[in-house]
Parts: sequence; C-alpha cells; structure tokens
Amino acid sequence: AFGIPFQIDSDDEKSIEVQLYVSSDRGRSWQFHSRQATNRPEFPFHAAREGEYWFSLKTLNRNRQLLPGGRPQPQLKIIVDRQAPKLEFRIQTDRAGRVACRWDAQDAFLDPRSLTIQYRADQVDSLADPQTQWRTVPVELTLKAVNGRSADQLAWWPETDSEKLTVRLSVSDYAGN
Repeated sequence: AFGIPFQIDSDDEKSIEVQLYVSSDRGRSWQFHSRQATNRPEFPFHAAREGEYWFSLKTLNRNRQLLPGGRPQPQLKIIVDRQAPKLEFRIQTDRAGRVACRWDAQDAFLDPRSLTIQYRADQVDSLADPQTQWRTVPVELTLKAVNGRSADQLAWWPETDSEKLTVRLSVSDYAGN
C-alpha cells in the first residue's frame, strides 16, 4: 500500500472534495477509486496486483461540477513490481585467458542498463576487504529489453594472473528489485 499525494490551494474555497480515478490498462478505461476532503494530504492506495497504474485527480466544486471536465488524464504513473528479475548466465574462458559471459535476463519491467558484471581472483588476500577485491567489467552495450527479456554476451581480458575467477552478474528492474 502507498499514498497518492495531492494538494489543493487553500484559497480555493470552491472545491469541496477531491476524487481519485485509476487505470490499470494505460488509460483505456478509468475507474473511480475514492474521494477525500480537500484538506487531506493523500489517497491511500493498495494495488491488487503487480503492474502499471495510472492516476488522475478531479475536484468537485460547490456547483457539483467535476474539474477538469471530460475523460480523466494521467497525472501520475506508478509501476508496482515486487519480483526480482530472473537472471541466467554462463561463463567460458578460452586458452588465451579471455573470459566470455553470456546472459539472459527476464522481468516485465527489466532495466537492461543496470546490468553489472564483476569478477575477482579466487586466491583472495585474506587481509583485504573481500568487497574491494571485485573488479567491474565495463559494459558498454546498447542493451534493450524486448518483451521483458535481454540476452547478450561480452568478452574481456581479466586484469589478474589468477587462473581461477569468481564472476557475478546483477541486473535490476525499474522498481529497483
């Protein structure tokens, strides 16, 4: 649950209530959700399911007119997403020591630009902080998600003499999962 904030100008004595309309199909249809007094700060909202929600506010004046008139227009868009992306990857090395990584990431709201590839040598310095020993591989690909899926590959030369590496990948969606 979260709040949909609003603020009505305190000088506007003509407005007597605020109404919230919600669309879960990108504006094709709108449903009346609830009404609030003009001095309230927000509408409480609970999303029944994950997905994209559009919100529109209208005010009811003393003449019983809803403003703005006409069909609701989106004023706020929120994506409700509680699931982390699914990420699969495979690492291979060639005889020269180059590392190749292939990945497949899936999520309805995948942010393909968030992909991070890191590696470290398996013989870790026991006195150093393990987190500082991770090296980030520059990912300068023009990644795009098609139908919530991004698959690609990248090869790089690791900056270590170690023959064994630990590699980790991470990707997130637009909700930060």
